[in-house]
Amino acid sequence: PKFLVESVVPFIEEKFERVNQMQGNWIDHTGDTISNSYFNDLLMISGSNLELFGVYDGKVLIKASGTVVFDSLARTSGVIVYAPEIEFKSGFEGSGQFLATDTIILNKEVKLEYPSLLAVYNEKKPATIQTRGKAEIEGWVLMEGGKDNFRDRVIYFEDGTIFKGLVYCNGMFEPYADIIGHVTTKKFLVNAPSAVYENYLFNTTIDYTKLDTAFLTLNQWFYSNQARILQ
Repeated sequence: PKFLVESVVPFIEEKFERVNQMQGNWIDHTGDTISNSYFNDLLMISGSNLELFGVYDGKVLIKASGTVVFDSLARTSGVIVYAPEIEFKSGFEGSGQFLATDTIILNKEVKLEYPSLLAVYNEKKPATIQTRGKAEIEGWVLMEGGKDNFRDRVIYFEDGTIFKGLVYCNGMFEPYADIIGHVTTKKFLVNAPSAVYENYLFNTTIDYTKLDTAFLTLNQWFYSNQARILQ
């Protein structure tokens, strides 16, 4: 819907710009546990490419100029992650806001708990959010970019993925998943052995009536005018 596009796009643009400009007290990321109260100053882990194995909780920004990889041993809660590419190794569990300008990959048995945000935004390059194997996501998945290259932006949920929440995709959405929630997309996509089909669904269920009434939506979806604080 036009009203949704006009409200969600500025939200995504502002979110990426604000996170990109955030600065905090730099810390070494090799520690086993980094926990920071939201009442404290922001702690920041930064580098070119980061592979993380520890526990990261609270007011922590993880920022890379290349790739951030979360090992299966890593755990996150409430953190913000910003990088061109973000990958979750098989078995990872956690929550947070994960913002990429290129790619987000969830390998098998990854579980992102509520409230989690996966978002990819760029104006020119191809972009993707994809699950590789069965994964569970509870929260929001957003994909946005330029007006003329929407076919280069793809959200792909592999067979067996369970998603609870809201999907907004200004691109191609290829789900083979159980979706409990709401989907807004430019086009659906099915890649079959014989052909590629647009605006078809295969081996997919979408049911917003089963979404928990306690699930908080972004204001842009207008499910409720009541504002509440998640964290």
